[in-house]
Amino acid sequence: MNIYTLQVGSGQDNDMQSLVHSETVGGEDLTDAIGKAKKIVRSGTWGPDANLVRLLHETGEDSKVMCFRPMEAVRDA
Repeated sequence: MNIYTLQVGSGQDNDMQSLVHSETVGGEDLTDAIGKAKKIVRSGTWGPDANLVRLLHETGEDSKVMCFRPMEAVRDA
């Protein structure tokens, strides 16, 4: 089981400027974690400024951005 952090907020490209929501998502692999993150994003109400979704892989003391997408791409996928 891998540990990922889902982040929802506002920003551009990979740069999160304002964080609206953050939560831990477990997954067997990145594909599994992405599927779980999509369900969370689609079920939430994030406000008009939330335009960026990121998934970070937690590696001990560090985290690495594994993927990032515009909010509308995640909601419409």
